[in-house]
Amino acid sequence: MKCEGYVNSCNSSFSLWRGMLSNAILHHGGERLTSEVGSSDAAKSKTMRCTSGGNMSACRNIFHINLRRVQDVEREVLNVLHQCAAAGLRSLAIPAIGTGNLRFSPKEVSEGIRRALERYADNQNRNSSLKTVNIVVFRPNMLADFQNNEL
Repeated sequence: MKCEGYVNSCNSSFSLWRGMLSNAILHHGGERLTSEVGSSDAAKSKTMRCTSGGNMSACRNIFHINLRRVQDVEREVLNVLHQCAAAGLRSLAIPAIGTGNLRFSPKEVSEGIRRALERYADNQNRNSSLKTVNIVVFRPNMLADFQNNEL
């Protein structure tokens, strides 16, 4: 799936060496992402860091987020949506963040993502550049939770 922005769930040290999604992003985006995610400009936030897309030609930005609790999903996804609009991105891919190593409930994650999308749509100017948001679910057993939330 080619999007201008991707969301990646990271641990508190923003290591791209841990986690299935982080490893895939590192593999496709290249080693430079490890230095970008740790740079002084990116390191201003404890919950989100933004990097380039690295070697992924269609990707302009990757939003690496650190979720501590499932209750953080809505806030962090909403923050990413606003960052995408500010950067002029037209498309974003959001995986079922936190359902892997963090073992968050797929149902609660899908609810948090849905609420963030609703809040963004309710409060966002219709002229926003962000037009397409793709929800990515890797595990078939989680699909029903996301479909039940109409994502």
